[in-house]
Amino acid sequence: MIPASKLINGESFGAALQVVATSPLIGQAYNIGPMFSYLMKTQGAAISDFEKSSEQVAFEQALNEYNQLVALAIEKDKDIAELGPAPLPEQFGYVPAQNTPRPPEANAQSSAGTSEPLA
Repeated sequence: MIPASKLINGESFGAALQVVATSPLIGQAYNIGPMFSYLMKTQGAAISDFEKSSEQVAFEQALNEYNQLVALAIEKDKDIAELGPAPLPEQFGYVPAQNTPRPPEANAQSSAGTSEPLA
C-alpha cells in the first residue's frame, strides 16, 4: 500500500481545487459538484451526505431568481406585489426537514438507539 501523500502532491491538489472553483470555463465543461465530491472522496473525505437533492437545487434557483426580481422591482420603484408569491419548497417536491445533513457521529448516535435529542 502506497500512502496517498505519495500519490498526489497536496499543494498541487489544493491549487487544482482553487482553479476548479474559480474558473467559469471549467464550470461550463464539467459538473463541478459531483467532481468536487469525487476529488474529496479520493482524499478520504465522505461528503456525499451533504449533497443537495435536485429538488433542493431547483427550489433554491427559483428562490434566487425571485429575490433578484424583487431587488430589481425595489430598485425601479415598482410594486413587488405584481411579482406574485415567492416560490415554495413544496412546488419543487423539496421537503427541507428530510434533507438536513447530519454529521456522521450524529447518525451513529441515532442508530445506536439513544433517546436524547441530537443537536
